[in-house]
Amino acid sequence: MRKAAVVTSLLAFILSNALVVANKANSTGYENTIQPSPSTVSVEAIQTESDTQVIMDQLGSEATAFKAMEASTKQPEPEPATLAPAATSENAGISDEEIDLLARIVSAEAKGEPYQGQVAVAAVVLNRVENNFGSSIYDVIYAKGQFQPVRNGEIDKQPVDSAYDAAKEAINGNDPTDGALYFANMDIAERHPNKNAKPTVTIGNHTFYV
Repeated sequence: MRKAAVVTSLLAFILSNALVVANKANSTGYENTIQPSPSTVSVEAIQTESDTQVIMDQLGSEATAFKAMEASTKQPEPEPATLAPAATSENAGISDEEIDLLARIVSAEAKGEPYQGQVAVAAVVLNRVENNFGSSIYDVIYAKGQFQPVRNGEIDKQPVDSAYDAAKEAINGNDPTDGALYFANMDIAERHPNKNAKPTVTIGNHTFYV
């Protein structure tokens, strides 16, 4: 409403001053057949130019005031919303049940190992999923003859807390094994996990192979 009133007032002001200038111009020589003297023309021209300058100055002031009012009433543009990053485990398509299962195999295989050794065991399971040993964590863990805790029932026990942390860390991309697909404690292992595999790292009592 304030913007509309200012614009209306400005237009009325321009029209009024234009009419004044026009009337002065009409009264200068057009109603009288006698040519005005050079001095009369000069005075009239000076007056007309002076009036025009006054109008221009007033218009400039009105325009400045209008811009200032428009700037003061302009609403700030909203900042773009920032989206929170999605959880990595959700992006990987891993369910809570599979995270629990991964923690169970980590706990059963490596609960007495250093924390990095627990992360390493979880990473081996995930590497096997990536390399088509099974289509899921469940399929890899329950593949026939692959993990002793499945055969002896240790996998059914409640995991230690660190096993959950290790499982999630591996899901988030930490692989201290350099892509290993096998591991074993060679001091007590019944057989080598894969005679063609090459060792990548030893963490605690486990040696990891690819």
